[in-house]
Amino acid sequence: AFWLNLLGLSLAFVIFYVLMAEVMWHVTFDRFHKDADRVCQVFHRNKKFDEAFKEFGIRDEQDTYIASFMEEIVKSSQQFESHAGIYYLDGEKEFIPVENEGAEPLMANIRYSTPELFNVFSFDLLEGDTAAFRDSHNVFISSSLAKKLFGEADSYVGRQCRGKGLWDKHYTEVNVGAVYRDFPTNSHMENEVYRCLSEQQQDELWKDEGSWNHCLFVKLREGAESEAISEELLANSTLLRETASHFTFIPLHDVYFIQNEHYKDDRFEDLYFGKRNGNETLVWALTLVALLVIVIAAINYVNFAMAMVPYQIKEVNVRRILGAKSASLRWKMLKTAVFNTLMAIILSMLLMNVIIHLGFLNDLLKCDLAFAKNGETLLIMFALVVLLPVVAGCYPAWYLTTRKPALVINGNFALSPAGQMFRRVLIAFQFTVSLVILLVLLLFSAQHYYIRTSSVGYDRDLVLYVEVSEDYLIKTHRFKWFNYLDPMMQAIKSSPAISEVSWSSAVLGQDQFQGWGREHNGRNIAFNAEYSGYNFLTTVGIKVTEGRNFRAEDKDVAIFNEAARQQFGLKLHDVVGNHEIVGFMENIHHKSLRNEISPMAICSGGGLGSNFVVRVASPSKVDEAIRFIDEQNQKISDGQCELTYYKPDDVLGQAYANEMKQLKLLLVGAIVSLLIPLIGVFGLVLFETRAKRKEIGIRKVFGATTRGILVMFNMQYLRTLAMCFIIAAPVAHALY
Repeated sequence: AFWLNLLGLSLAFVIFYVLMAEVMWHVTFDRFHKDADRVCQVFHRNKKFDEAFKEFGIRDEQDTYIASFMEEIVKSSQQFESHAGIYYLDGEKEFIPVENEGAEPLMANIRYSTPELFNVFSFDLLEGDTAAFRDSHNVFISSSLAKKLFGEADSYVGRQCRGKGLWDKHYTEVNVGAVYRDFPTNSHMENEVYRCLSEQQQDELWKDEGSWNHCLFVKLREGAESEAISEELLANSTLLRETASHFTFIPLHDVYFIQNEHYKDDRFEDLYFGKRNGNETLVWALTLVALLVIVIAAINYVNFAMAMVPYQIKEVNVRRILGAKSASLRWKMLKTAVFNTLMAIILSMLLMNVIIHLGFLNDLLKCDLAFAKNGETLLIMFALVVLLPVVAGCYPAWYLTTRKPALVINGNFALSPAGQMFRRVLIAFQFTVSLVILLVLLLFSAQHYYIRTSSVGYDRDLVLYVEVSEDYLIKTHRFKWFNYLDPMMQAIKSSPAISEVSWSSAVLGQDQFQGWGREHNGRNIAFNAEYSGYNFLTTVGIKVTEGRNFRAEDKDVAIFNEAARQQFGLKLHDVVGNHEIVGFMENIHHKSLRNEISPMAICSGGGLGSNFVVRVASPSKVDEAIRFIDEQNQKISDGQCELTYYKPDDVLGQAYANEMKQLKLLLVGAIVSLLIPLIGVFGLVLFETRAKRKEIGIRKVFGATTRGILVMFNMQYLRTLAMCFIIAAPVAHALY
């Protein structure tokens, strides 16, 4: 019984450590900055956007600015202690150390900033000084990047490297001005190259009203409030009043929890600041499961302690008769409970070492499970060494020392109705809680399975998207890429594995679709849109419900879905913007199924796309089609074009990848929470078997079979489990 109790408690601590390490990773996101609660990113609500989309209830906070607008914000309020603007260049850039010109280029992102960067963000400089940042010929690089560029060295400051495309297309020579310690993974700030904008570059950006790649960050003065600053900005600046209706200042650690579809796609990493895929609901769910696992383990401990009462109660009360004080006996039992808990934590740390070494849970976690990086979680665990024995050990200790000695010595608590009922109630509570957690998570898993396998309105099992690399589009100047597209489409059609081929500007199933605002009958309407080849609908299997399909000779025509027709009152041959409606199509899920079906249009006879859309002859022909397309691409592009393949099922899987990881992690916790009471039941069965040795012997003498005795012992637990399920099922459904 002792070892079973120890195993159950150790498993509980393992799950608690894993889940709480993940929770702490989320809740301490970007908390390392000095005065973190006052370090904010600036968002605003754009009046033009609000006007275009107000009738649809869409309100969006914008976080990118042109430089001159950003400067206007800074000078229109006295509530900013400091500020910094960061300019984002898209894509990684090449870096080569000057001292080793023949080295393979190292790819890294570069972030341009105004000189005040270090007044807002906390960089831990290992070498160099922040004053060097104002010289635009210097770059600040992370420790890990310095080692990759120059190898292990005592000093990196002053070394030179060449960077390609840092501002223009040419190589630029820069000096290492400082080296900073790598940022933790739970931070918006990446281990990248940081460079100060020169005065000339700032002038260029401020005059470029089409450049919206800036993000503004401020450190608020103590006591400053977001709403008051917003009112001050709008009151002090005509430009801001004409452009924005509201400003919001969100602390960096809260920016992480902003839920916006654009920030959940890897393609947008370079266009938006930080990692905005935090989920507060997940954090609460992980915390709740971690605590419930500990509660279940504590109840299991009480159960085992009460099971051991019949073996200890006579000895304890004999000691009381001989003069031992109840307080000293209770203290002794509490010390034993503390020792057992400490043993369980040590065993759990040994198990965690195995998990960390083998990397069992790495795919499900964002945090690093190493003990050195989870000091707060370890402190909480060791606090439980005191708390858990006090909570779980007090009742057995109190019970053992409050019985009347004369009655105890002649009684049998083990087989008394009170003793049996108490143990069953504890077990029932454990199973009910565990089943509620497990059933809720299974319901969510079933929902995700349904979402991923349900019909989306087109033949996703026969469709293959082929994305042309951005680098090749740039080389071919994008607008001339039809010189590659047309021969590729003709070549692809010749494969027996492919029945049709077209092109499109977007990938069905992804949440990133271009939003259009166009005029229709004197009012603005908003919808999603993509450009495609004339045979796109046939290729993906979307049916036209009224009107006609596209033709090769079409110019500036569109086919809207039924949702758009119903919402906007569209009719055949209406003109939306400069596109004539030639047909209507069935509603499809053009985004992931987390989004409701919304108005959309597919346009033909204009626009550009960077994706081939291939319809394979059968699902089994996908690999053959990919091999054939690769061969044709090598011939037509001379190996210069890199292709990426997407199957709609993979796209949908990507859309729900984070949710599935989170569900798997929670399911691990739920399964362990169910395993702990099972261990407890096994120990109690052993205990009751031992307590009923005489009864079993008598039944055997009178002809009872082993099977009959096993059924008799197990039926009470099966009835308890069935009752727990009956209670847990409606509770889980209500919580779901």
